[in-house]
Amino acid sequence: YAQCYRLDQANFEQVIRSRPEIAEEIARIVATRERELARFQEDHLGRASTEVSLRAQSILGKMRAFFGFR
Repeated sequence: YAQCYRLDQANFEQVIRSRPEIAEEIARIVATRERELARFQEDHLGRASTEVSLRAQSILGKMRAFFGFR
């Protein structure tokens, strides 16, 4: 069982501004998932991958720019 919420940009921004660690965790999760996908692609398609920590920083930077927080 899972509960899902839909937040518009303004509400999500409020959450991120009040709890920036949430953005960091989302970035880490997305980067980890991207890394898992890259590994799968390497194993099955021969594509290059990136490091999770670098991608997490990139994703977090994009989130910060989009929502205008540090």
